[in-house]
Amino acid sequence: MSAAWPTRLSGEQWPGESGAARGRSHAPEQNGQRGAITAEFAMVLPVAVVLMAMVLSLTHVVTTSMACQDAASSAVREVVVARVPAHGEQARNIASTAVAAVAGKDATATISEDGGLVTVHTQCPVVSGMSSVLPASVQGSASGASS
Repeated sequence: MSAAWPTRLSGEQWPGESGAARGRSHAPEQNGQRGAITAEFAMVLPVAVVLMAMVLSLTHVVTTSMACQDAASSAVREVVVARVPAHGEQARNIASTAVAAVAGKDATATISEDGGLVTVHTQCPVVSGMSSVLPASVQGSASGASS
């Protein structure tokens, strides 16, 4: 057995419902607070946009820094494996090619050798719209023993 649910036809009222509530399209004003949410949103939105831009820019700086460090590691590995003197032109070409392949064509590399330890220092530009807050370039460094 199914129970019969009461239904309301258009224009009818439920018991206890007043006729004043019918046809109202919005809630009544509450102590002059109408539009307060819009004003608060207008105040918070620019702050949220600036914070989001800063987070994205900082993320870009961090990933560029990681790529710069990886480029230094790759360059020192290539120079050590090639078994060429670190102070020669061939080592500079190998290091520059490895750095450009990992960190991009604008990255630079310097190579040095001290007591059988080859060191590559890289510098990578950071393209950012917030240059007054974030660094313009990041650096990486890696060393490896030459044989």
